[in-house]
Amino acid sequence: SVRYPEISGAMVGDKLRYLQETGADTVVSTDTGCLMNIGGACHRRELPIRTLHLAELLECR
Repeated sequence: SVRYPEISGAMVGDKLRYLQETGADTVVSTDTGCLMNIGGACHRRELPIRTLHLAELLECR
């Protein structure tokens, strides 16, 4: 996302649109960079979608 912000911005926009269509309130992934990108975009757009790393989810169980 740092080297190609235009591409990254378009990709995260698509991901957020898909997430909103599903009604999901949480995204779980193992890719920290992806989670940071999605989480930041959600924060900027004031979307109530939280991001969790898979390890965080497993720790809560």
